[in-house]
Amino acid sequence: MTQVTIRRVEKDWVAKAKADAAERGVSMNQVLVDALQRGSGVATPKKTNDLKKYLRERGTPIPENDIWISAACVEQGCTLHTSDKHFECLPQVRVQWPEV
Repeated sequence: MTQVTIRRVEKDWVAKAKADAAERGVSMNQVLVDALQRGSGVATPKKTNDLKKYLRERGTPIPENDIWISAACVEQGCTLHTSDKHFECLPQVRVQWPEV
């Protein structure tokens, strides 16, 4: 089974992303979403829209980057390893929570 681990972003990537965000006049969140979109599969944008609709109907919005991560995991059938509680409101995403 494929697994995705979101832990730490490399310092070099953060520096490049900050420069990119400043140059483009966008937020770091937008830079992350753009990176996720570039690496996504064909069905990820539709899955993203489906998840946004699901969250909107339940009144539980989460950050855009978390929606893209969720959509990529659903599309690929991955398990997401995270401690980010935003993913609790998406039963479509298999999540492995850290052991306490």
